[in-house]
Amino acid sequence: MNAQISALSFQVSGLSNTAGEDLCRRHRTRSVQHRLRWKSYWSLVYGLLSVLCLSGCGKVGDPLPPAPRLPLRTRELAIFQRGPLLVLRWPNPNAQTLESLGFNLSRIDVYRVIESASSTEAALTEEEFATQASLIGSVDEARLRSTAAGAELLFADGPLTHFNRRHYYAIRYVSTRGQSAALSNIVHAVPVGSVAVAPKGLVATDQAQGVIALSWTAPAVNIDGSTPASVLGYNVYRRTANQLQLGLPLNGTTPVPSTEFLDRQFEYGSEYVYVVRAISRSHTGEIIESDDSEFVSHMPRDHFAPATPEGLTAGSANAVISLFWTANNEPDLAGYNIYRAERADAPDAEWIKLNPQIHTRITFRDETTVRGKTYFYRIVAVDRAGNSSRPTPVIEQQAQ
Repeated sequence: MNAQISALSFQVSGLSNTAGEDLCRRHRTRSVQHRLRWKSYWSLVYGLLSVLCLSGCGKVGDPLPPAPRLPLRTRELAIFQRGPLLVLRWPNPNAQTLESLGFNLSRIDVYRVIESASSTEAALTEEEFATQASLIGSVDEARLRSTAAGAELLFADGPLTHFNRRHYYAIRYVSTRGQSAALSNIVHAVPVGSVAVAPKGLVATDQAQGVIALSWTAPAVNIDGSTPASVLGYNVYRRTANQLQLGLPLNGTTPVPSTEFLDRQFEYGSEYVYVVRAISRSHTGEIIESDDSEFVSHMPRDHFAPATPEGLTAGSANAVISLFWTANNEPDLAGYNIYRAERADAPDAEWIKLNPQIHTRITFRDETTVRGKTYFYRIVAVDRAGNSSRPTPVIEQQAQ
């Protein structure tokens, strides 16, 4: 500042002393005013910072207004009826994606509105639904975490008591901080009472080689108590013991017309869970399944022996006896065991097995014979489970 004043003094040196002093005095006044303005500015800043710091600690003030609904939602909510239940389904959201948006998913709440099914009424708007809806349940965090992202989540509402009334549903994500996301798309259905109750008495048995027989009792009434039961046929479902979800019906797209079904596509030693649903048709032509029958676990055991080999014959040359027979056609056939004795009526203990390992061909050469001696043979078929067939009729052959 002194340098500036010196420069000014130098610039006005050509003026009169009185004029120069006056000019210097005005410059000093402006400099002081400038410093005062900056001092007032910084005092105001420090004051504001002090107020903010004090408001952030100590006594808690009035609560903040609720945060607005977050625009996170599913628009893939769907609904269907199964027996006395209305079932909601939607894809499980990707928790990592939601977390990247600052939303840590804690649960999914389910809301419902029940109204008259009058055809003259328009569907509820989102605002109307939000005003009238009641919370009826939630999908908790444990279930959300145990379900893969994108996999189907199911929520069943029932048993139904309001038939022929329109049921509206929507879901909403809720964070660990209690923040609620926007409502999903709204779905609705009018449940039908003329749907058969679940079949009863499901039984699974090993009927034959490669066949599990399922049988059950037909339902007698519908879920609303009306008779006779509306049954078009049945769907049969199966899953393995370590699976959570059922697959498509074992019977495909054609309903099972009777109360019996034969499962031929399975593996021995694996445990399966079976369930049956009756199929009904509503007055609008919609196909609706009943609720599940009881779940029945069954581990098929292969205790079915192969058929006795056929066509056993023998021949001899150079003191070697050759055997020939017709191949068995069982899909689980392991092979054959070849036995020899020195008389046809020898007891089982005197029949010697000639092959150290299961024999997989349909010919056999016995090279341990003595020329001129007669031997007796029989063959047994063996499957992969170790079941043995009855032996073939005994044949005899002299070594030549």
